[in-house]
Amino acid sequence: MPKRNLRLHIMLTHEELAAIRERMAEVNSQNQGAFLCKMMIDGYAVNVDLAPVKELISLQRRS
Repeated sequence: MPKRNLRLHIMLTHEELAAIRERMAEVNSQNQGAFLCKMMIDGYAVNVDLAPVKELISLQRRS
């Protein structure tokens, strides 16, 4: 395994950190750095395009 010698600094809310720790407990992970690295590389993020919904809401408000 290559040596990890670079640092990444992120800011979190208390709620976000609690959610991360809860997720770590679900998978029985003790190493936060390893868990976060694994999730950032192998995890997924969902990007939902809400433009059609916003357009419908806008049209509904106008009527």
